[in-house]
Amino acid sequence: NIATTGTSALTVAGTMSTALNGAGNSGGITLATADGNVVVNGAVSTGGATVASTSSATAQSGAIVVTAGTNGTISGTGSLATGAAAVTSGVSGDTAAVGNITLTANEINANGTTTPFVVNFGTANGVAGTSTAGQLIMTADGTGTGGDIYITSANPLTTGAVSTGAGALINIATTGTSALTVAGTMST
Repeated sequence: NIATTGTSALTVAGTMSTALNGAGNSGGITLATADGNVVVNGAVSTGGATVASTSSATAQSGAIVVTAGTNGTISGTGSLATGAAAVTSGVSGDTAAVGNITLTANEINANGTTTPFVVNFGTANGVAGTSTAGQLIMTADGTGTGGDIYITSANPLTTGAVSTGAGALINIATTGTSALTVAGTMST
């Protein structure tokens, strides 16, 4: 958990990650400002989680939460990525779940314009158990172009609730053959 106070910005210039965890759950990452921008110029990622099947085993990769408080924006040339979650030889009752990425700011994009910010999610593989994809959940409260959301992913992407202010745009795209699944409400 890394946070700034007042109007101080938070910039991630290098790599930040949690470890792969063979015991079930990898750690999460929280970046927050009270009233400043969050700039991610490095790779921020949570580790994967792999466990053996027990018919009640749970593998959960870490979540990422980024909050640019009050008038802050989320931007940067880096990326946010959650790790994969797997239950080896999973059976009914086992669960593999990938952590969510939750973003809250006035606007979300790579550079204050239409260049998309990069997010990626690991794969959930519970085999015959339950496999739950991580969701991208976003709230932008700016209006007009000051509330625009531009996101890209090279991996399959599932959205949860996504909202922004009046007159703002929501632009979410995947590349290649990666699927885009809208699982939550989306509103402007």
